[in-house]
Amino acid sequence: MKRFYPFLSLAALVAFAISSSGQNSAPKGVANNSSGSGPATGANSRTAAPVTERYDTGDQTAVGEPILPAPPMPKGSTTLIGGTVEGVDHVRNRVAIKPFGGKRMMVHFDERTHIYRDGVETTQLAIRKGERVYVDTMAAGSEVLARNIRVVTQLNAADTRGQVINASNGELSIRDELSGEPVKLAVDDNTRVTRDGRQVPLTEVTPGSLVAIEFSPNKADRGVARQIDLLAAPGSMFTFAGRVTNLDLSQGLMSIANQSDDRTYDVSVLRPQLPGDLMVGSDVVVKAVFDGKEYKANSVDVTQARTQNR
Repeated sequence: MKRFYPFLSLAALVAFAISSSGQNSAPKGVANNSSGSGPATGANSRTAAPVTERYDTGDQTAVGEPILPAPPMPKGSTTLIGGTVEGVDHVRNRVAIKPFGGKRMMVHFDERTHIYRDGVETTQLAIRKGERVYVDTMAAGSEVLARNIRVVTQLNAADTRGQVINASNGELSIRDELSGEPVKLAVDDNTRVTRDGRQVPLTEVTPGSLVAIEFSPNKADRGVARQIDLLAAPGSMFTFAGRVTNLDLSQGLMSIANQSDDRTYDVSVLRPQLPGDLMVGSDVVVKAVFDGKEYKANSVDVTQARTQNR
């Protein structure tokens, strides 16, 4: 049997060579570097690339899953209202709020809405029935959308804006410009009234006046007015400068986006007052008087006519 040993040794040698060749062969896409350090060199060397999962969009290959951004907030002014939560609908993403002195209103929220509880940002789960909230609201089509919702467990100052209905016997009633409902606030010796930046007596706040009020809610679900800013009193003169956003000659009504405060005002106009080149998009200067119900134009001047494309 000794004469077969050379053949067995030769077979073992071949098997060992094949095994060694398999261990030193790198898979496709991985560098073959026998020294174990440094980059691979040579014409047949390969550099490993990270593996990334991809999906086919039809037109091109994209990495990862597509993420659709939230739509931007609607443009327009916001109004802060305060009230008590009467219910939260987490399915339809809306909260029922009873404003101080007003009727229940429904406010919607979505992923763009910031929600705070005692100043700390949180989620919609922090809104609970019976708690006080202060909401920065804005119109979004036929709905009222919340830009910010603040849940407070301590009494903080809030704001409202509207037209005075009555001011007597230590009480101020206004019609909120957003909800259209009356809001009753108490006034006392600490209530401060300002007009055009100067302090004036409370007697200047008369029915028909437009006011912005900072108030402190109390435990009786009503507020105490701390600061009243008298925006307009009946008979006041105003100058509006901005762009015409709407012009309805049948009703004698013009809407102006006022540049000084970024608010839109409806002004009553008479046809003989209107310049011949006035149209939607024109820049105008309008002098008007507030009569307690509306702004009535005394003069309308076009400063820059709209350029029409031909």
